[in-house]
Amino acid sequence: MNHRKLAFYFIRAGLLTFFAYYILHLVKQDHLNLYIAPRNDVYVKAAAIGFYFLAVLQLYAAFRSWWGRAKNECGCTDCNPVSTSHAANGVFYSLFAIPLLLGLLLPDVAMNSNLAAKKGVSLTGNVNQKATALTASNKTDSVSVSIDTVTPGSPTPAPSVIASTEQTAPSLKAADSNKLPTSTVSDPLDTLFPHDEYSEDLAKLGKKLYKKDFISIGEKGFMEIISSMDFYMENFMGKKVDISGFVYRENDMKEDQFVVSRFAVQCCSADAAPYGLMVESAAGKELKKDTWVKITGILEKTNYNGNEIMKIHASKIEKIPAPNSPYTYPDFDYFEKSS
Repeated sequence: MNHRKLAFYFIRAGLLTFFAYYILHLVKQDHLNLYIAPRNDVYVKAAAIGFYFLAVLQLYAAFRSWWGRAKNECGCTDCNPVSTSHAANGVFYSLFAIPLLLGLLLPDVAMNSNLAAKKGVSLTGNVNQKATALTASNKTDSVSVSIDTVTPGSPTPAPSVIASTEQTAPSLKAADSNKLPTSTVSDPLDTLFPHDEYSEDLAKLGKKLYKKDFISIGEKGFMEIISSMDFYMENFMGKKVDISGFVYRENDMKEDQFVVSRFAVQCCSADAAPYGLMVESAAGKELKKDTWVKITGILEKTNYNGNEIMKIHASKIEKIPAPNSPYTYPDFDYFEKSS
């Protein structure tokens, strides 16, 4: 039994050491960001130090047991005997050994369109606020906004403000049946971007984006920008944008249609979800899936699978190398920083 006990001490020490080594390997190869969000780096690196420390403790306990010095307070040496079942021990330690071996032996690759097909790409942004109702707060005069028709490629016109005692401002897509607050608006854009307490941040970002002639959707603020533009879709039709991501296609898409997509990671790769924008271009049919591209074009609307979504009418498609950080991460301070 003492030899069995020693063997398990060394097995535990070995597993802990290799887990620490695997984390160190990912850090050295700059591949840690393929599995976890950057804000968790420090915790994983600290865990590697902890694994090494625990491995040393297991080796120390093994040598104490070997020298016959491992005594418990009760005076015995085997208060917690090792299970005599080879099957039970094998199953228990394989739960740690198999994932470790897979991590060490398999190549580190970014998630791609194969996983996106299994999870399903969201083309409407992650905007739960679409189900939020706006409630009237005052009984004062309202302000309505008229917007001229926007043609693709033309600059978005400034809003024309008309005082009215009966008309209401345009409502949000998900709140068509709800009245907007009827207070006097000092900023004309407030009526283009109506909001409640849940969508206030989206409105603030939307107003800032609305003033731009060109919107660049980069890694930082990726989800925040898409969510704001999707929530106030009508206000961004005709805007020129660019976006980078990998090519993804669904079976029912036309030849000239594809999605430029990126995985959004909250904490780690386990919770990753693909998001993107539909692109239409005659050159799109020549692009293979998982090709990284940068798309420049004009925002328009289209209907896909019964949903009204944004699409980019592409004027320029560039093939680019896959970035070192292929994912996008939620930036909880982005709305404040962009205000």
